[in-house]
This record gives sequence, C-alpha cells and structure tokens, in this order.
Amino acid sequence: MIWTSLIAQGKRQQLMSILLAVLLAFIYFYLARFYRTSGGGWILGIGWVIVIGNLLRALLGGLYRWDRQPFRRFDLGLRDDRARPGQAFHLELVLQAKRSTKLARLSVELRCFDEKITQKGRERELLHEQRRIVIESLSVAPNGSHRFEVELPIPLGAPSTFRDSGNRIRWEIAIDADVLDWGVLRDEFGVTVTPS
Repeated sequence: MIWTSLIAQGKRQQLMSILLAVLLAFIYFYLARFYRTSGGGWILGIGWVIVIGNLLRALLGGLYRWDRQPFRRFDLGLRDDRARPGQAFHLELVLQAKRSTKLARLSVELRCFDEKITQKGRERELLHEQRRIVIESLSVAPNGSHRFEVELPIPLGAPSTFRDSGNRIRWEIAIDADVLDWGVLRDEFGVTVTPS
C-alpha cells in the first residue's frame, strides 16, 4: 500500500512561509547594519516595522492554522499505482478528527489527459474522467475516525500511459475534500496504466 497525507502539503506551505519570513528578517538585519546612517534612520525604522510585522504575521498565522487544523490524520492509501485496462485502482481514505468538524463532500476522480506540445504551446485534452462521490455531509466527532474504500475501474480500451519528447498520455487520481469552516483540501498524483 502506498500512503500519502492530504494535510501534509498545507503544513509544509505554512512552514515555508515562516522560514521565508525569518530569512527576510535576517537579510534585512544585515542590510540595516550596512546602511546605518544618521539621515536614513527613519527609513530603516519603517523597514523594521514592515519586516517584524511580516514575521509576526507568518508566525502567528502559522500557529493559528496549525491549531485550527481539523484533522490529526487525513491519509490516502493506494494499493498499487499501476493497473491495466479492465482492472481498477483501489484506494483507502482514512481520517481522524482533532475536533468536531463537518465534511461537506469528499470525492475522488480518475482522469486521463493527452498532452501535446504544438506551435501554440502545450495543449491538453481530457480523454477520460470518472468521478466518485465518497461521502456527502459527514459530521465527525472529536477524535472520531472514518475509513472509506473506493474502487476506480479503468475502462477496457483505455490508452496506456505514454511519454516522449513532445507528447504524453498522463493518468492521475485527484482527491477533493470540502471541509466546512476550513476550506478545500486537494491533492493529485500520477498513476500508470500499463498496456493490456
């Protein structure tokens, strides 16, 4: 089973925002020491207000978002990332709530794209789309957990994954979880459809 976390991406983005704010503060500190003059002190003071405000915004915003995160765990497991036409991708979704939360919708989608590089640029055509609504309007109690199993069949005669210098056929599985008072959790990852 191949596992991925749907909430790890948001945590990484918050951490990167904090690290970037800290890096900007260090850079400004060294620039302010280098350009210290009597006439430009008020300009440096305004710069410090902006830099410290940005640092506080990143730190407090990150801590607030981490504290409000409704899930302890929201993972997707894929039995195998390779399948043939006529077979299916088997998924397992596991969630465990930190606090009482409501999941408005959880859906999984299997898509196939034909991507070509032309004179106009990259063109993308949707060849196959299959959407499954896993759950609608689910209330989860604090520390409550749920497990869902989903099967996404690949139609017979479906094109296999292919890639060369200018063209490719790409298959992906996309997950959308609409959480009330939080937002939408999304993730996509590529899978391989092998020739039958």
